Amino acid sequence: GVSRGLSQVPLPVMLLPDDFKASSKIKVNNHLFNRENLPSHFKFKEYCPQVFRNLRERFGVDDQDYQVSLARSPPRWAGSGHRLLLSADRTLVLKELSSEDVADVHGLLAHYHQ
Repeated sequence: GVSRGLSQVPLPVMLLPDDFKASSKIKVNNHLFNRENLPSHFKFKEYCPQVFRNLRERFGVDDQDYQVSLARSPPRWAGSGHRLLLSADRTLVLKELSSEDVADVHGLLAHYHQ
């Protein structure tokens, strides 16, 4: 289970400017854990959680499926040099971000979301 998961966050009627600059830390109690792959407890930082939740909803991606895809097995690097990861079930592509990348995403996300 996720102690402060996306499924517990009420959906806003509309996204606010602050939603495009927000981040949240999510603590995962990994009941599917395999000691060789992931610890039983870990945290990850999610940028603009309401915005990306809204995008996932629009494309029919279920929050439970999203969380299980991240927690069941560790993601693997997809190729070299791009800082891209692929979830173990191959349904999600993740990108490692530098602080400069985060600033860029904050700058373009409102336009991208539209």
